[in-house]
Amino acid sequence: MGKITQRKMVTIAMLVSILLVTIDTTIVTTAMPHIVQQLSGLNLLSWVFAIYLLTSSVTAPIYGKLADLFGRKSIFIFGITLFVVGSMVSGMAQTMYTMNQKAWPKVD
Repeated sequence: MGKITQRKMVTIAMLVSILLVTIDTTIVTTAMPHIVQQLSGLNLLSWVFAIYLLTSSVTAPIYGKLADLFGRKSIFIFGITLFVVGSMVSGMAQTMYTMNQKAWPKVD
C-alpha cells in the first residue's frame, strides 16, 4: 500500500514557507536601509546582503541533504524555528555591531 498524502497539511506548509520567503525578501530588503541608518551602521549595509547570499548558498544543499536523511517535515520545522529565533535575536540588537556579536560571539 502506498502512503496517503495529507494535502491540506502539505498546502499549509507550502503557504508558510512562501510567507517566510516573502517576509524575508520583500519586507526586510525594503526596510534594511532604514534599519541600518537607525543602528548607525551604514558602512555595514553591503555586508548584510553579502552574508545573507553566502549563507543561503551554503545552507541550501546542506538542508536538502539533511531533509533526505532525517525527513522533510522535521527539517522544515527546524528551519522555521531557526528563522523565528534568528529574527527575534536580530530584533533585540541596539547597533549593527551588537547584531553581529549576538550572531557570532567572539572566541578568545
